[in-house]
Amino acid sequence: MEELIPIVLFLCIAGVLILRPISKKLGLLLEAMARERTTAPQRTIPEVQIERITSSLERLNNRLDLVDDRVAFMERLVEERPHRRLTG
Repeated sequence: MEELIPIVLFLCIAGVLILRPISKKLGLLLEAMARERTTAPQRTIPEVQIERITSSLERLNNRLDLVDDRVAFMERLVEERPHRRLTG
């Protein structure tokens, strides 16, 4: 029974040496996540609306670029074949 005392002591010291850095990093991570949660709701409604408007304007700009490319393509087709009529 007395032989188990040094083994248990060694295991306890090894466990502390191995698990302390891991638990410290985990604690810092949890603290950062808690801090992020408390700061995230402070975003004001106008910031959210500005982001939504910005994304909508970007989509609209992409669609206008596509329409512009299609119109330019049709204009080139019409200019290349002036004698042909376009019928629908």
